[in-house]
Amino acid sequence: MSLNDPKWIISRTIKLLRQLPRLSELFLVMDEAVEEFNHLVQCFSKLHNLHKLGFRFYHDFAAKHLLYKPSDLNFNLPRINAAGKIIAANSNLRHLEVTHSRGVVKNIDLAQMLAYVPADHPLKLEHICLSHSFRNLAALSPHIRSLTSIDLADSRVLNELLRQSIFPPAITLKEVDQNAIEYLDHHPQIASLTIFCPCHESFCSTILRILSRHSKTLTHLGVFNQILCQCIDQTQNELAFLNCTNLKQLVLYYFEPECSIDKQTVGLDRSVDSCPMLNMISTGDIIVGNCAPSRLTYAGGQPNLGLRIVD
Repeated sequence: MSLNDPKWIISRTIKLLRQLPRLSELFLVMDEAVEEFNHLVQCFSKLHNLHKLGFRFYHDFAAKHLLYKPSDLNFNLPRINAAGKIIAANSNLRHLEVTHSRGVVKNIDLAQMLAYVPADHPLKLEHICLSHSFRNLAALSPHIRSLTSIDLADSRVLNELLRQSIFPPAITLKEVDQNAIEYLDHHPQIASLTIFCPCHESFCSTILRILSRHSKTLTHLGVFNQILCQCIDQTQNELAFLNCTNLKQLVLYYFEPECSIDKQTVGLDRSVDSCPMLNMISTGDIIVGNCAPSRLTYAGGQPNLGLRIVD
């Protein structure tokens, strides 16, 4: 065995990780075409104390040892579903992310992936993050009764949640269409809503009406600044937004790659200043960041509204 042997490296890594009794979070970025995929799954299945687990699958076209030709547009690799063994090995899992870098994915079957979990001991997931509407979404049903938050890139997943009457209070969406509107409109109690996408103007009044209806519980709102200004362009929509008096945090995402304002400046950015009514909000934070969610973090609560530029 040597440092040039991928299997030895994986095995050695797991041996070290198993000696960390308090390790509870693991995020795996996995090339679905590498020869060591199955070995990696078997090794990581030896971890049993994870509460938070994430998978980001991708297909490296430049790899030297591709098992499948790029001409196979479906990349039908059923072994990718074997990652479910890692899920099943952690019965106390609460947070699960399954994402794929490709825009169209047909090789992840949630029914096959979750088949490794004993039917009489379903997971009690509190958070799920899915990059696509993967095959057999109904397989999630036994495991998501305790959801408190969701992060979804495909609104079709919401149809399954609506069918099961599952309404977590914290929602992050990367697509707003009729499916999303219908789900939000049926939601009984929204506490946090983040929308990482442009929104068609026809939905603006509906979104503001929904937010107003949840004014007693809504404490966090994340949205592109252009969308917010577009939504409150009409007086009735502005009044609906101002009904959200319990809002504590407003996160505005902008399209510009750079911001010229010094990070210590307290005030309103030019993009925010185009919405004068924001000055009427008396408590909470406005956080302005770029549109890359991974770079945004909450800077803490402060009485009296100020601007936090986060990177």
